[in-house]
Amino acid sequence: MTGLRLHARLRVAAAAVTLLPLAAGCTIGDVSHLTEETEAPGQYPVTVESCGEEVTVREAPSRVVVNDPAIFELLIELDLGDHIAGYAGAGAKRNIPAEYAEQYATIPELNEADFTLDDIVEAQADFVIAGWLQGFNEQTGPTPGELRAEGISSYVLSETCRRVLDNLPPASVDEYFTDVRNIAALFGADERASELIGEWQAGILAVQECVSESQRPPARVVTIGGGDSEVADTAPGLTFASFLDRLAGGENIFSEVPRLWGAMSWTAIADQNPELIIIADNATGPSPEETLGLARSRPELANVDAVINDRFLVLRRSEVYAGPMLVDGVQARAAAMHPDNCQ
Repeated sequence: MTGLRLHARLRVAAAAVTLLPLAAGCTIGDVSHLTEETEAPGQYPVTVESCGEEVTVREAPSRVVVNDPAIFELLIELDLGDHIAGYAGAGAKRNIPAEYAEQYATIPELNEADFTLDDIVEAQADFVIAGWLQGFNEQTGPTPGELRAEGISSYVLSETCRRVLDNLPPASVDEYFTDVRNIAALFGADERASELIGEWQAGILAVQECVSESQRPPARVVTIGGGDSEVADTAPGLTFASFLDRLAGGENIFSEVPRLWGAMSWTAIADQNPELIIIADNATGPSPEETLGLARSRPELANVDAVINDRFLVLRRSEVYAGPMLVDGVQARAAAMHPDNCQ
């Protein structure tokens, strides 16, 4: 299969590895978990489920505040930019995709870091979309409960519910499609959501086709979003990033660790000998160049295959977290791990 875009930031040694097709349990079906009230698009009130709780709107929200680039970009893709009152959590806005640059320049930025309750109130928000530790925080706030006390409804990204709910399975693309359908239903944008999901499914299936042509076993992959001299901030088994690794034919070296993003020792990474290290640009954290330099400098990783062969892939936050650039992220991973089939 040809035609997959190879990102300019990709660095792969000549002796590249390729992988097997989609792993068991990685589905990309067309799913929706809307409640009965949402079955007729455009009719209000609309009720959806968010982190096990019902969220109801009597009309389409008109002043939405979002936290995290992936959410901002999703609303743009849903043609809902004129509903956004402000955004936060984009940091220095590194590596902004060109197609979103105008909106980032014209829609108010409320905070480079995560938003505060004051940010939301001052923006006169009537709705908020964020995630746990991606805007919502039980220790420092704000939380959906605090917003309700202010008369503001909210929607929590499903992947992040694992920070407050136990025993949830690993994040998946189907789960993200449910988020997209739910958010679209709140705004009466169901048709556009279906179009996007169809496009994403087609893109993923195209990657699956090229991956299926490979005869090599899955490459061992680790995603790092920062760290220090003791530990790296990695994406273990419950993360959306781990699922995307499988879609691209790889295997997260920490796929059996039932956690979202968290600290893992450099020694633990070295013990698993990853063949590819993905550097996530987390927007508000260290730059990808800093994280890349850190990974290359750690003595524990000196004999790791990825370091020896200089196999690093830098991805935008929206290509690592659940967001509308998920296909770009899968394509870039597949090109790194299947250069003979998926360029």
